[in-house]
Formats: sequence, structure tokens, C-alpha cells
Amino acid sequence: MSGKAQPKNSVLDAILKQYESNKAKPRKEVDLTKYFTTMLPKGKLTDKKKFRIIPTEPGQSPFVEVWFHNVQINGEWKKLYCPEKNAGDPCPFCEVASELEKSGSKEDKDLAKTYKPKKFYIVKGIERGKEDEGVKFWRFPHNYKGAGVFDKMIAVFSEKGDISHATEGRDLIINVGKDDRGNSVVSSIIHDDREPLGTEEQISEWTSDTMTWEDVFSKRDYDYLSKVARGENPYEKKETPSVSSPKNQSEEEEVMDDEQPF
Repeated sequence: MSGKAQPKNSVLDAILKQYESNKAKPRKEVDLTKYFTTMLPKGKLTDKKKFRIIPTEPGQSPFVEVWFHNVQINGEWKKLYCPEKNAGDPCPFCEVASELEKSGSKEDKDLAKTYKPKKFYIVKGIERGKEDEGVKFWRFPHNYKGAGVFDKMIAVFSEKGDISHATEGRDLIINVGKDDRGNSVVSSIIHDDREPLGTEEQISEWTSDTMTWEDVFSKRDYDYLSKVARGENPYEKKETPSVSSPKNQSEEEEVMDDEQPF
């Protein structure tokens, strides 16, 4: 046998590499410390939390707009990332909505609205009292009546300027209560006194942290979304009609469930 090195089979190498990269990987564990929540635990009627927005690059808003579908899976409200509205990719929910709207009937048009995504804001920050948990992400819905969490925050920005500034910014004081249905709601947001985000070491650590909302909030694949849109249980190998059709949620329900990771 010749002592010469055998030529590398580039096609085989490419196939093997593709195979390895597409092997089923274990689902990444959810780190609940990365979610900032204003949901009140059972038995508690009010609470006060403090949140500090981490500054972004100059000229860039710290609030990211992302669209999610509100659906119930096994009786629990979930928010599913909309690939069409966010990235222009196919989305089963949007496809159903489009087909329903084409029918021309009022009933179908009303039903189509429940399949459409809703706008949310996500902001990166630090929860006071839990600085050891590092950066967190707060997601909350857009309120078309101008009375939502974002609107309350903007009032503070308008009065005090850039409250996310690393050394001269301000913490947000978030007052949370419950409505007459027992849902957790943000009743008001005010500002604290001007103070640094943290020590020089903390500021450097938190502002250089590369984690984004995409590392925290799931993006489900087309097959998963299709099963949910068809009213099937995406967690069952054998498809079972145990998933509710999308429903309209009240603003309060959205705010309450908004805090739940999925």
C-alpha cells in the first residue's frame, strides 16, 4: 500500500458534518432568573419592585418590539413568537388568519383576529434586590389605549430624560396591585433618585453582557406552531385535540400572563 496520504473525501466530510449538526439536541433548560416578573404570588395584593434599564448604544432604544401569538395550551396562556410578523417567514397562525379573511363573512373575519399576533416590548435590565442574578428581561404588551406599561415608562423618560444612563440614570419604581378579578396589574411607575447603575465593576459586567431576549424567549419551529394552530397538543407524539383555539385576551389578562416564560 502506498505511503501517500489518502485524499480527503470532501463530500463525505460535508455529509457527516451536516449529520452531526442536525442531531437532536437536548432542550436548553430555562433559567427563570432571567425573567423579570410583576406577577403577584397567591395571597399577596400589592407589591413594589425596582427595575433599572441597562443602557444601549447611543441613539438606540432599549425597547425591542416583538410580535407574539396569544394561545392556550393545556389550559395555560402562552405567547408564541410570530415568524411572519417578526422575520417575514411562514407562520401557520398568520396563514389561518389570511384564509379566514378571504371568506368575506363577518364571523370568519372576527375569528381571524384571534389568530393575528400582538405587539410586545422587551427591555433588558437589573432587578434591584436581586443584582446577583445579573441581567433580566421584562416583556409587556403594547396598549393601544395608551395606558400600558410602556406608556407609563415614557412619561418618566419625558420628565427626567434618559433614565437608562449608566451613571446618572434612575431606577423605575413599579407599583403592582390586583384588579377586581384577581389579575396582577402595574398600577403606576415612578422614578427613583438619580444614582449609578452599580459599581464600576457591575456596570462593566452588565453593559457588556451579550445576552439578548432571543436567548430567553423561545422561537418554536413551523411544525410546533402548525400543531397548535390546528388545535393539537404539540407535546404529544400522538396528536390529541387538547389545545384550545386562540382567544382574545383582555389587557389585564395579557399583562398578567405576560410574565410567564414558555
